[in-house]
Amino acid sequence: MEELLGAMEKVKQELESMRAKLASTQQSLCEKEAHLTTLRAERRKHLEEVLEMKQEALLAAISEKDANIALLELSSSKKKKTQDEVAQLKREKDRLVQQLKQQTQNRMKLMADNYEDDHLKAAHDHTNHKPSPDQVI
Repeated sequence: MEELLGAMEKVKQELESMRAKLASTQQSLCEKEAHLTTLRAERRKHLEEVLEMKQEALLAAISEKDANIALLELSSSKKKKTQDEVAQLKREKDRLVQQLKQQTQNRMKLMADNYEDDHLKAAHDHTNHKPSPDQVI
């Protein structure tokens, strides 16, 4: 009988030890998840900033092409070289406009993905209840 009580006491001690380890591991996991969430938010913010800067650079380049086209058109020179330059600038501007459209689509997709991620995470947080170490046996 004493052997059984001793074995039972040993099992209880092991159980308490495992509960402590579980609690420690759960705490560590929560901290790491919080850190990961912070890093993901920073990454999204940086991506949005980069895409915004790319859009601004493209808009500036388009404006510069427009200004150059206007200057050449106002120069009243009907030379073939001037007309070729205007045509080249218009092609370059069209290429930049296409790039701007692509960047805008990329940015909108990123924003939509972020919106979905935020709402999925919020829904997951409401349904993801972890049991306390006392509830786990």
